[in-house]
Amino acid sequence: MCLSRLANTSWQRGRADRGRVHVTEMLALAEELGHQFTLATALHIAALNRLWRCEPEIAYECANRAFEISER
Repeated sequence: MCLSRLANTSWQRGRADRGRVHVTEMLALAEELGHQFTLATALHIAALNRLWRCEPEIAYECANRAFEISER
């Protein structure tokens, strides 16, 4: 969650590229932990970040993957 807040803050401060790095770090950590709820939450946050960056296709991929994990 700290990385997600850092990504959001970076984006709001006009540092969208730095925010994307934090999102990538957040997703990697969530994958490494192997906890499905954490991964689904990270993907949800990544989807929102990608929407803010006007990247709807990637946002959809993240949201869809989070949805798939949540259905298990």
